[in-house]
Amino acid sequence: AELSALNRAGAADVSADLLAGLGAARDAWTASSGRFDPTVGPLILAWKRGAEIGREPDADELAALRATIGFDRVTIDPQSRRVGLPSGGAIDLGGIAKGLIVDACAESIAARLRPGERALIGYGESSQRLVAGTGGDQAPALIALRHPGRPEELHQSLELHSGQGFGYASASGRVFRIGERTYSHLIDPLTGAPGALDRAAAVIAPTAAIADGLDTALCLLDPDEALALCTRLGVEALLWDGMRFRQTAGWPGRP
Repeated sequence: AELSALNRAGAADVSADLLAGLGAARDAWTASSGRFDPTVGPLILAWKRGAEIGREPDADELAALRATIGFDRVTIDPQSRRVGLPSGGAIDLGGIAKGLIVDACAESIAARLRPGERALIGYGESSQRLVAGTGGDQAPALIALRHPGRPEELHQSLELHSGQGFGYASASGRVFRIGERTYSHLIDPLTGAPGALDRAAAVIAPTAAIADGLDTALCLLDPDEALALCTRLGVEALLWDGMRFRQTAGWPGRP
């Protein structure tokens, strides 16, 4: 409700919680070189409307909307907690919300864990984080990863260590249908168009929120660009391009 009010007003004083969420979103936007962009909301709405009326947004409409996109156009004053949006702009935190919730829960639970205790916090299978009490057993948790092309099959298990966040995104997780064509719900902020429908990405990063934002960005990038970005950031990832898997050198998954 608070974010919706900000989007309607264009500027508002926000709560500390929303300010923290926007800060995490900015971190993910920066890390992904802008391919994860929470200001992509107007483009998402345009494609949703297109699905409702049975017509794709035209090039002029997308070009006009792209002029409102870019997290660098959002002004945030940490002291006053004042947030301002560009004219016609809107923020959609859907691409990082699960990670934000998981991180908040993980930090609250971690403060109450005793030595040797650990907890795996998850929002379904798409966002998880492991926390442990100081000292004692720091054993990792095992996560099962389904095959993106055959979700009824398990593809890998992987180890998640204390302090690590996990995120998974599939371009076909939600779709728009316009006429006979099906489009991904992941919208590329640079083109204004949906990304390739057959992409999926799993990410291990320092927080669930960063992993949640990066998995979206990696689905929109060329696989070589995606792997180069992960190497530069020091995160691990498994990518699916519809035909084969690609992974970073330190990806901990095994059959």
